[in-house]
Amino acid sequence: MAVFLMLYVSSVEDPVVERNFTDISVTATDLPVHLFLNQEPGSVEIRASGYRSAVNTSLARDIRAYIDLRNATTGTTLYPVQYSLPNGLSLVYIRPEYLSLTLDELDVLELPVRYYTTNALPEGYRYEDPVISPSTILVSGPRQWLDQIGEAKVSLDLDGRLVSFDGSLPVVLLDHQDEPFLNGSVSLSAEEVRVFVEISENLSSKNVSVRVALSGNVNERYSMAGIEIQPLTVKITGTYSTVSTIEYLMTETVDLSLLSDTFTGPIRIVVPPGVSVLDGETVELTIRLEKNLIQTALVNVPIEMRNVPEGSLYYTEPDMVNLILRAFPDLIEAATIDGELDLPISVYVDLDSEESSEGESPLPQYPLTMELKVELPEDFDLVMISEEQVTVYETGEQENQ
Repeated sequence: MAVFLMLYVSSVEDPVVERNFTDISVTATDLPVHLFLNQEPGSVEIRASGYRSAVNTSLARDIRAYIDLRNATTGTTLYPVQYSLPNGLSLVYIRPEYLSLTLDELDVLELPVRYYTTNALPEGYRYEDPVISPSTILVSGPRQWLDQIGEAKVSLDLDGRLVSFDGSLPVVLLDHQDEPFLNGSVSLSAEEVRVFVEISENLSSKNVSVRVALSGNVNERYSMAGIEIQPLTVKITGTYSTVSTIEYLMTETVDLSLLSDTFTGPIRIVVPPGVSVLDGETVELTIRLEKNLIQTALVNVPIEMRNVPEGSLYYTEPDMVNLILRAFPDLIEAATIDGELDLPISVYVDLDSEESSEGESPLPQYPLTMELKVELPEDFDLVMISEEQVTVYETGEQENQ
């Protein structure tokens, strides 16, 4: 009777009650290493009963709900939710009793790292195929996600780059539609790779003219009649930035004051640094010089007779001629006195006859037509003479007529 009364009093003071525990997170346990759980299991509601003292002191964190996956397989399956309650509590129900979980097999995908560029290099520059290290990466994750990955890429912005690039670039995954693959369920063996891209200027070539570099002045006795270069153009090669600014090449300097006659010969081309000239660095140069001559006239120049035989008198018809001479201006100026040209000039006929084969001189028959001869100072040329021949008379013969 005493025991019954004790139990009765206890049940009145600490009765058995029930309580709902909501949003109890369910955890997955013992997941095989080769499997991947695509989503968190979720949560359940648990209703428990017990003495009021035990129920009131129990907290939701004291209750554990879990799914044992040690025997799980790939695919979507309903798994029973297991639980663990604090001491003094017993389960009334758990809702839901089963949860649907999808498991996938973990796998590794090996991908080559592809290289892409954005924008373009400055004009006249080019780049070589990149060297990427490592050239492949491993992507780990669920097979269903790996199947959606198309490629791994790195990209380099070429805008404004003039020198080679050597650095690290982030690896970006793309799906089969070339859209970024953004899924945290996969991991990469390397988030960045080292990339070396050699950037250099293009080699360019073109034909340019050759011009002669001149200094000084031609001697006043000469004038320049013309300049010829062979070949007129040469083909040059070099970097684009260098070649594109060159319109012509100059030769080594020719000092005109040193020339006293027409010059013909090879001369070197002045080649800028970084430029090569195909087919040689010399051209054939001709600088034509002409004498800067002027003409002057001499009138009534008397005709002389030379080697006149003894005992005879002779005369010529005509006995004077007119001359046109050519010489350098300074020579003519130096020989001009009081406005008249004073030069040691001789116009003559030579009466000396050639000897015969027997050593005797034949007797000439007069009148006799003879060629006029002219003696001029050095650097004077005869342009014209009014008579090239004259008639020579012997005085006695003329009186007999």
